[in-house]
Amino acid sequence: MPIFFVLSGYLVTDHILNSYDRTGDYDNKHFYLSRIKKIYPQLISVLWFSAAYIFLFQRNLLAKLNQIVLANLLNVYNFWQIHNGQSYFERFAANESPFINLWTMSVEGQFYILWPIVIFLLVKLVKKKKNIFGILIGLSLASAIEMLVLYLMKADINRIYYGTDTRFFSLGLGAALAVIWPIEQLNPNVTKKDTRILDLVGLVSFILMLVMFFSKAMNLQQAFAYCGGMLLFTLIVCVFAGVIAHPGSHWNRIMTNVIFDWIGSRSYGIYLYQFPIMIFFEDKFTNIDILVNNAGFGDYGYFDETSLDKDISMINTNIVALHILTKLFLSDMIKVNHGKILNTASIAGFMAGPKMTTYYSTKSYVVR
Repeated sequence: MPIFFVLSGYLVTDHILNSYDRTGDYDNKHFYLSRIKKIYPQLISVLWFSAAYIFLFQRNLLAKLNQIVLANLLNVYNFWQIHNGQSYFERFAANESPFINLWTMSVEGQFYILWPIVIFLLVKLVKKKKNIFGILIGLSLASAIEMLVLYLMKADINRIYYGTDTRFFSLGLGAALAVIWPIEQLNPNVTKKDTRILDLVGLVSFILMLVMFFSKAMNLQQAFAYCGGMLLFTLIVCVFAGVIAHPGSHWNRIMTNVIFDWIGSRSYGIYLYQFPIMIFFEDKFTNIDILVNNAGFGDYGYFDETSLDKDISMINTNIVALHILTKLFLSDMIKVNHGKILNTASIAGFMAGPKMTTYYSTKSYVVR
């Protein structure tokens, strides 16, 4: 989440400050309308479809569903989760809400509502960007310190994890970056030496991000994450974001290519739907007693005359799909020490026959 928050803080603040620099004003109405048009259609659709599925097929999740939907629409779902003791760390437990990941959208929603007003006050009252930067850094550090203090005081972990106040430092540091590193003022015509420095800084920060992301120390139920770990990770993300934003770095070209643009344009929808799909699937397809792999088909003809596409489809159906399903379900069955798998083959698996070479080979894989 720090990555998501840093980018939001950086891009939104940069957009607003750029408008103040150019025109001395900012169109708050247009900003709010654009956020509504971007966020609410997909948010409403995932809430509606998930609620319909729950009502029809998974009524054990009906409890407080109306409150959950309303809290999401009002951008206060993270507060609702804190108040109702909804744990992010037991998100695949029985009766767990499929909307649990939407706490981030509430934090974002609160940020979108308040931030244009905050920037307006800073620009009009504080004026100097040096002072604005200092204030944002101060607020961010206060947020990180609050996270540390609450953790040391043994506050509820979900209060710390979901809290807008304890998560603000990622948004705030991203916003502070926008003050000193505005995108429109970054010069693409830099020397080769500067490009190498930017590329090296980007590489180091990227490696550090990966190391921290996969480190056991960053386990969100351990102390380090809340006692400086998330703050450190956020600072590294800020450095990497600054390198990517600079048009003189190769990282800018790597991370802003067509493929990443395509993924980025769909990431919001993917994020919204991932938990409902996973939790609905988990509810319906766990505790399988028997798995029967019976899918398969053949093709008749000499090996050099049959369709290569059909041969590949046959291999995928008769071997690859069976292999994947067996591996996935077997690991779950071993964990609970329960379940059986029946992989259905054919007498063809024991013989070689004319004009069905590929089919015989795939069935041989199953039985041998």
